[in-house]
Amino acid sequence: MLKEAQLDVEKTFEDQKDHVTKNIMPTLMKTLDLVTYPIGEGVIYEMIHTRHRHQRENDQNKKNRKLKKREKRKGNTEIHED
Repeated sequence: MLKEAQLDVEKTFEDQKDHVTKNIMPTLMKTLDLVTYPIGEGVIYEMIHTRHRHQRENDQNKKNRKLKKREKRKGNTEIHED
């Protein structure tokens, strides 16, 4: 999928709702074989929303771990005067 067609994990799902309904949903509905896999738009929308939420949480967790590592390293290199 093109980068422009993907959701940005830096932004909330709510901020990208128009992009989902105008671009991603129609593309998915055209791509899916609805005869073989009868699925409604609501289900697909929820799947996209859930996937975005998990990707966003994972991204934020990675950033928090990196920040904690950096802070821990910084704390270990400081000179303490008593």
